[in-house]
Amino acid sequence: SDHLMTGLSQRSLGFEVVAWICKEREGLATDAFANKGISASIIGALERDHLDETTPKTNRLHDLLIDDAELIPDLLVDCDKAEIRHFTRRIQATPVFEGLNKNSLLARIVKRFPLVEDLITGEKKEKKEGKDAEQEKSTSLIVSWESLQDRQEKLEDIINKKIPENSKEIGIAREYGDLKENFEFKAAKQQQAVLMRQKAELEAEISTARGTDFSDANTSSVSIGTIV
Repeated sequence: SDHLMTGLSQRSLGFEVVAWICKEREGLATDAFANKGISASIIGALERDHLDETTPKTNRLHDLLIDDAELIPDLLVDCDKAEIRHFTRRIQATPVFEGLNKNSLLARIVKRFPLVEDLITGEKKEKKEGKDAEQEKSTSLIVSWESLQDRQEKLEDIINKKIPENSKEIGIAREYGDLKENFEFKAAKQQQAVLMRQKAELEAEISTARGTDFSDANTSSVSIGTIV
């Protein structure tokens, strides 16, 4: 439905709805599961629930990812290399999964998609196929170290300060009563969606950014890092 597609594009669906989409990926929710926003929605829904201390700790989406061995492979099968690597980094970084559960999910990814093995083992392959190297280079965002640091600081502020503060606001707003007529609750939830979207955008930028001081810029022609 339009509601599902809009929710996926805005990363605003709750974990129960996202869990239903995943469970019905070969049935009623085929189109929604094929939406490009599904992977970010999964991580976003899990992290919002993880940070919300007022909700029960039983999470169907969390359990589904752990128990359904084919879910992540199905999720990534039509993704390109950059998208698969980005999702792998999100799994590595998220506090939602710990210990054996996180290792199990990463193992499933690398088994089906060996191209992320270096992310998981920490080993860098010295040789890459020319086509892959060019593709990765073309998708990189070349920025100054200052700009990269600024993005990282903004991300840390969102994760360590703004999201926890927003979670507290949601918890307090719940105590005001009827959620349908609760302006404070609606405003806090809208702010939550904004923060999670900003977090996802910054993570995507940082994951593809390549920092430089432009000392090796080619000054013989106009290019990145030259002044005319």
